[in-house]
Amino acid sequence: MPRVAKQKRKTRTRCRICQANGKRICPALSALSNVLICPTCCKEMRAKIPDCDKRCRYFSPLLVSSKKLPNKELPLYKCLMSKSTDTGMITAIVAQEKPNGRLRAMFLLLDFWKKGLRDCFVDADISKNEFEAKCVKKDIKLIGVEYLFEEIDFEKCRQYIKHAHRISTEIGEEIPWEYEYWKDMLGDMSEVKDIVGSLYKCAKCWADLPERTVALMKQHAKSVDIQFYILCRKCGGQAEFKAGVEFDKEGVKSVPE
Repeated sequence: MPRVAKQKRKTRTRCRICQANGKRICPALSALSNVLICPTCCKEMRAKIPDCDKRCRYFSPLLVSSKKLPNKELPLYKCLMSKSTDTGMITAIVAQEKPNGRLRAMFLLLDFWKKGLRDCFVDADISKNEFEAKCVKKDIKLIGVEYLFEEIDFEKCRQYIKHAHRISTEIGEEIPWEYEYWKDMLGDMSEVKDIVGSLYKCAKCWADLPERTVALMKQHAKSVDIQFYILCRKCGGQAEFKAGVEFDKEGVKSVPE
């Protein structure tokens, strides 16, 4: 009896943005690998992210209508934060509720001791149960160590995000494209009050640091092999980072050659 060849089961690849059925490769997002997105997200992102231009076959036909898409303002569902005590990292989550009861959630990794706005990811369609499970079970491991999430005032969270953005801008670090595309979820950030004082703060009490210390931190902020832990005068003690640059209470102590 002849063998019947089994047909391969068709698999679907989800859209990188909204998790719907991905149908087209986005050149603007495919620097490292082929990133599939759905036609709807393609239309909404068109001409709004770096490298999305006329070189793409989908760029021209719907460009005009893409720019006329209204911003969808959704009510806030929850604003959460998970703070590391030894790395200067904060994971912030801003979740909004959609008309169908599901959520749109933004996850941000904020690095206040080095690079600022380090990473951003948005799940455009997630159920409330899935969202709560991620937060309660600590499934999010952006920091590398698990920390419990706590609710935080939305305005305070926006202040943290704005300060992280300031750090990235001043040291010349690239802002994640996901943040640039989805930042409307946070409202008008120009209206958010700045966190005044020095760019980098004391690791313990968030007090300002000397200008010389901040200048050196900015100089080495992009170094992979350096980890900062800097204290202000009040908190006392000596702080150092792995490259051997030492600080005293007045700022920089020595920089070995």
